[in-house]
Amino acid sequence: MMPILNLENISYRYKNAQGTAVSGITYAFKEGKVYAIVGPSGSGKSTLLSLLAGLDSPTEGGVFFQGESLAGLDLDRYRRESVSMIFQAFHLFPLLTVMENVCFPMELRKVAPKDAKPYYSCFHIREDTRGFLYTDKMEFHVIELPKLPLELKEDCTGLELWAKFINAERKEEFDMIAGRDPYIDSAYQQLQVISQDKQKRMEYEAREKAVRDYNQGMYEAEERGRKEGRKEGRKEGRKEVIQMFIEMGQEYGLDDAAILKRLQEKAGLSPEEAAAYLEEYSSQPA
Repeated sequence: MMPILNLENISYRYKNAQGTAVSGITYAFKEGKVYAIVGPSGSGKSTLLSLLAGLDSPTEGGVFFQGESLAGLDLDRYRRESVSMIFQAFHLFPLLTVMENVCFPMELRKVAPKDAKPYYSCFHIREDTRGFLYTDKMEFHVIELPKLPLELKEDCTGLELWAKFINAERKEEFDMIAGRDPYIDSAYQQLQVISQDKQKRMEYEAREKAVRDYNQGMYEAEERGRKEGRKEGRKEGRKEVIQMFIEMGQEYGLDDAAILKRLQEKAGLSPEEAAAYLEEYSSQPA
């Protein structure tokens, strides 16, 4: 899959700024994939998006859309037809209604609202009274399968292809859609393998269960090993503390009766256990 947007060693410096907001970035964005640009505040995320959208021009390097430098493109047309950017402040037109604000980009592209995709909707969470966006990290995408167009256009999106694939009923439909997207084709091949007949499906499910059982068994064995290791470690640590207590008591001149009494009180030992430890560690050099 060829990259649709390329960054070639781009840098950007704001006027009167001491350092660069973006420095030496080279990357290729492929069509049909979703990317996230993350980083702390002030790391240059917004600046990079502005460069991608053609709102700013890099101080060094170049941004290329479908192989052409943005420096040589009609940037108004580029932003109108090829790229969209949603700002933290939405910059709505106060004199327009909600519907008119939504449809305004379509008017710029000479697209009538009736030509908008009727099967796809995107919802956000907003505060009821003041209408502000509650979060920009959560949105709901709804595809109404019965409203999908009967025929797919050549320039349909990956989202439309997947929706049509999910809603397909005839083998011809599956074959046609799978032939237009490699990821759908891969999923289609897997579906065919596991649904060829009942026996193969049962074999596949048995293999999957065997793998799950093996993984669960390994996990339980590891957990038992860790528990036994912790138990043994605590046991050895306790013995070392008892040995140190006995040796220190003898160094400070405590008699055996005093040491035995303290072992029972402090370590929770029975008289027999305390006597056995005293006998074992008294014979070892301090």
